[in-house]
Amino acid sequence: RVDASEAWPQLIAGDGGFLAWDHEDPEVRYTTYVRLSVQRWIGPTLTNISGPWGSEPRNFIAPLVMDPEDSDTLLGGTNRVWRTRNASGGALWQPISTDEVAGTGTINVMAVRGDTIYTGSSTGAVWVTTDDGATWTDRSEGLPLGQVSDIEVRPDLATTVYVSRYSTGGPRLHRSFDGGATWEDLTFDLPPGVGITALAIDWDLEEPRIYIG
Repeated sequence: RVDASEAWPQLIAGDGGFLAWDHEDPEVRYTTYVRLSVQRWIGPTLTNISGPWGSEPRNFIAPLVMDPEDSDTLLGGTNRVWRTRNASGGALWQPISTDEVAGTGTINVMAVRGDTIYTGSSTGAVWVTTDDGATWTDRSEGLPLGQVSDIEVRPDLATTVYVSRYSTGGPRLHRSFDGGATWEDLTFDLPPGVGITALAIDWDLEEPRIYIG
């Protein structure tokens, strides 16, 4: 939708999921359907660019994220991380992790900043790579159990990362200044019963302001 005089068009029917909008070419958009079915839109033209993940375990609503520094790079999450570097073209997908990053579960959320990628899983595990997927490190120590709901990374400093959980009690929001080697609990007085589904950070303030949904 561009302005109030226009109707909201429906691009595709069914259960909607993650989406991405090319920040270099607004005619290029990516939407997802269940189990990481990925569609590319170039103007009104729709192309299915789903990867070869076949019967790999994945969420009903599985994550898809765009590299903020390269709009042609997309990451998809099953029980491992998949990546394409030519999303607007051939959309060749390749795995860049093993299923170790999801534990015995599936990937709920991913965040990417340059060569650094964080993953959060349905088992509560958090993993990170700082060399573009060549090696991965488990950063779950110091974090509570419970499904990871969101991850936010500081745009100019990928070692600063926030992680939230769906849990409705106990510690649910954590911050790290060293890439997940250590974690600080920021739950404070968040009332019991309030689970965190979405996380956003206003980085423009001297002390970043945290918003949760």
